Amino acid sequence: MKKLLIAVCISVSGFALAQDYSVPAASPRQKVEQQFSMSKISVDYGRPGVKGRKIFGELVPYGQVWRAGANSSTKITFGQTINFGGKTVPAGTYGLFIIPTEKEWKVILNKDFQQWGGLYL
Repeated sequence: MKKLLIAVCISVSGFALAQDYSVPAASPRQKVEQQFSMSKISVDYGRPGVKGRKIFGELVPYGQVWRAGANSSTKITFGQTINFGGKTVPAGTYGLFIIPTEKEWKVILNKDFQQWGGLYL
């Protein structure tokens, strides 16, 4: 009886481990592309899991650089030179950072699109 119970437990655990479970990411990645004129703009963004928390002013303090999105930095790619906030920005991929305040946000494009945090901006 004992051997039968052990064999059943091993069989059940083998079937359970063989299942292909897919758990959704806590902060899933999204990529959006939009055609403008003769070029594209794409944004690769990690959507933060809010989980009932207040984000701006608490989790993300006002007046400090925030690496927009979750996990790795948000990347924005311009297929051609553009005018961004009154400044000419060459075609390429940039990291998107933000300094939020209660009334407005300052948007920063960083040439180092792989930079993890905002400490050195």
